[in-house]
Order: sequence, then C-alpha cells, then structure tokens
Amino acid sequence: MLLEQRLPGGRRVGAALRIGALALLGIGAAGPEWGYQWCGGSAFGAEVVLAVDVSASMDVRDVPPSRLEEARREALAVLDQLGGSKVGVVAFAGDARAALSAHTRSQRRAPGARVTLDARR
Repeated sequence: MLLEQRLPGGRRVGAALRIGALALLGIGAAGPEWGYQWCGGSAFGAEVVLAVDVSASMDVRDVPPSRLEEARREALAVLDQLGGSKVGVVAFAGDARAALSAHTRSQRRAPGARVTLDARR
C-alpha cells in the first residue's frame, strides 16, 4: 500500500533534487569567492628563495636569446621589487645546489655575491 501512495513522477523529482544537491556540493567544495581585497603589505624583510632550472633544456632558443637568459631577467626584475629582503638562489638540473645563500640587497653588492648561471650539459 505504501508504494501505491507515491505521487506520479516522484522518482524524477527525487533524482533531480539529488543531482542538484550534488552540483551545489561540488560548487561549494570549489570554494568560490566574490570580489577581491588588496593586501597592502610589503615584502621588506622577507626571505625569498628563487629556484632556477639550469638544465640543458633551458638553453633552447625558442625565447630569444634563451630560456635561461629570460629567467635571469625575470629574476632580476623580482629582485628589484624586493628591497631589504633576503634572497637566496637555488640552481637545479637533476640535482640542486645553492648558487647564492640568502643576502640582503646591500650584501648582494658585495664582490662575492655575483652569480653566474649557465646551462648544464
């Protein structure tokens, strides 16, 4: 008798509600955010480590003059914005090695703070 009391099309409504609930659960799990907020902090005094790939593939000339040179230029642009921060450089090509330990901008001007990154073959 209980089965006979169901409304016609009730199975479709129940299935639609379950699908809708799962869709909303998926959207909620994705963590949508509306708007934005500027965080007006500065990177002064931060410690930053740049990891640079120096493998042979970085010597490819698809980005003039090479990928490694472009990465070097971008790293220098980042360094210009990090005044007062300690910056370290890690070069890797299969294995990693410290190319420059963390120094502040004034310490990087010291004679021993110059780094040359060449692609490993």
